[in-house]
Amino acid sequence: MVLINSKIRLILKFLILNTFIFYPLETYSDYKIVNQNNIEQSNIETKSNIQKNLYLLGPGDTLGLSIYGLEDYATEIPILNDGTSNIPLIGNVNVTNLTLKEAKNKIISLLSSEIIEPVIELRLISQRPIRVSVIGEISRPGLYKMKSKELNQNYKYLNFEAFTVIDALKKAGGITPDSNLAEIILKRKLPENGRYKKTTLNLIEVITKGDQINNPFIFDGDVIEVKKVDNKFVQPFDIFSTNLTPDEIKVNVIGEVNLPGQYTMEANALLHEAILVAGGPLKGTSNNKIKLVRINNNGTLVKKTYDSKFNSSRETNPYLRNGDTLIVGENLFGRGMRTLGAINNPTFSIYNIFRTIDLIRNY
Repeated sequence: MVLINSKIRLILKFLILNTFIFYPLETYSDYKIVNQNNIEQSNIETKSNIQKNLYLLGPGDTLGLSIYGLEDYATEIPILNDGTSNIPLIGNVNVTNLTLKEAKNKIISLLSSEIIEPVIELRLISQRPIRVSVIGEISRPGLYKMKSKELNQNYKYLNFEAFTVIDALKKAGGITPDSNLAEIILKRKLPENGRYKKTTLNLIEVITKGDQINNPFIFDGDVIEVKKVDNKFVQPFDIFSTNLTPDEIKVNVIGEVNLPGQYTMEANALLHEAILVAGGPLKGTSNNKIKLVRINNNGTLVKKTYDSKFNSSRETNPYLRNGDTLIVGENLFGRGMRTLGAINNPTFSIYNIFRTIDLIRNY
C-alpha cells in the first residue's frame, strides 16, 4: 500500500511539472512566433494606404507661424539640421517626423505655460527637396534629389510639386531591358522606430491600364528597388516603346568599321543599327564576328559574340544599353590601329580612350 501511494505521488508530481513547465514553454514559443509574424505583416503596406500617408516635417522645411493676439510674433521659421525650430516665447522645439497637425498641437501645449489658451496658425511655407534612393535594375542607381518649385512671392504660398515613383525612375536614367516592371518595391521609413514599411508596385498596370494606384507619390527618404526579371519572365510589351527608358544612349563602335567612335543613339537602338551608324563594316573584313562588351550596374563584365549578318532576330541583333562597346572583326594588332583612329575622333572622350585600351588588353 505504501508502495502504491509512493507511485501515485510520483505520477502526480510528474503531471504537475508537465503542466507548469512544459506546457507554458510550448505556449510561449507559439506566442513568440505569432507575434513575429504580426510584426512582419504590420510592415507590409497596401498600395491604397501608402497613398494616404501624411507629409512629415523635416530639416529644410520652412514653417509659417502666427499667434492670435500677438501679431508681432508672426514669423517664418526654418527647421534646422538638428530637427528643431525656434518658436517665439518658448525657444527651440523638435518638430521633425511630425505632421503639421502634430507640430501645431505640440507648440500649443508648450505655449500654454506662457499664454492662456493660445490660438495659433501653423502652415508649411517652403518644402524641402525630396531625396530618394533608386536601386536595383535601373540605368543609374543612386541617391536623387527631387526639387520642388520655388515660393510664389506674389501670392505668398507655395505651389507644391508632388513626385511619383515613375518620376524617380526617370530621374535615375530609366529602366533597363531586364527591369521587372511587375515588381517594384517601395520602402518608406517609419518615424517612430527607424524601421521601414514597404509595398510592391506593378508598373505594367500603370502603363497598360492607367492604374495610378501603382504609381504613388514619394516621400523624402523613400527607397525604390527595381527587381530584375528572371529567365522565365516575358515582358508583356516592348518596354522601349514607353517613356520609362532613357531617350538616348551612348555606344562605342571600334574595329573594322568605316567610322569608329562614340555615337549617341535612340534608347531602343539595336546592335546592327550601331554598326550602320558607324559606316558599316569595311570591305573585305577578315572576321565576320561582332563582340559586345557591357559593364553591368554591379560592376561585372559581360562579353558576347554575334554574327555580323544582318537579320531581325533579337538573339543575334539585341538591344543596346548606354555605355556598350562593339568590336567588329580584326585581330589584336588591327584592333589597336583602328582604336587609335577612333581616339583621334573629337567625339571620343578621354574616359573612352582608357576604357577602350582596357578592352583591347582583355581580348
